[in-house]
Amino acid sequence: MTNSIIIKIKMKKLIILITGLIYCSTCMGQQTIESNSVSVKLPNEMKKLSKVEVSSFANRRFANDTVAINTANSNLENTFVINDVLVSFNTATGKVEPGHLLKLKNGLAEMSKKDRSYTSSIKTFNNNQVLVTNYVWGNIGYYCFYSFDEANSSALAGFVEYNKSDQDKATTILNNFLSNLKFIKQVK
Repeated sequence: MTNSIIIKIKMKKLIILITGLIYCSTCMGQQTIESNSVSVKLPNEMKKLSKVEVSSFANRRFANDTVAINTANSNLENTFVINDVLVSFNTATGKVEPGHLLKLKNGLAEMSKKDRSYTSSIKTFNNNQVLVTNYVWGNIGYYCFYSFDEANSSALAGFVEYNKSDQDKATTILNNFLSNLKFIKQVK
């Protein structure tokens, strides 16, 4: 065998090894939250918080803002922090009528019509329609999100709470979170 053939074989082995390591590190760098109806892959940097940790984080990060602290302490099933941004969500099952997401969007828009910071849109992530609202209260920004499976029998709802100066970071975190959302088909 010539040196060039040996070098090519070693390069192929190296490329395969590097590809394998990248794949393994990607898989190991995620955690998955699952309920009976929803599965969400979360980045490894996302840390689950206890109720005490949520309260402490909210007091420190949101400068004792009462609304922000009350929102953070709203007893959602899953509360996480990543890059000083709080992400909380609940899952639920129960039938809602078709078109519920649009009705919810219109109702929330009507309630918030005097709030100039309020925006809402229905976006699609992984074939899931998600209502995303955004508003700012003082120096704290909130993204709220709502999604139902195709059968309108499983739901995910939650919020992303952040300092107003971190809106770009919060938007990226929200989009990554919703991009990893999967509803689990219910077997009857």
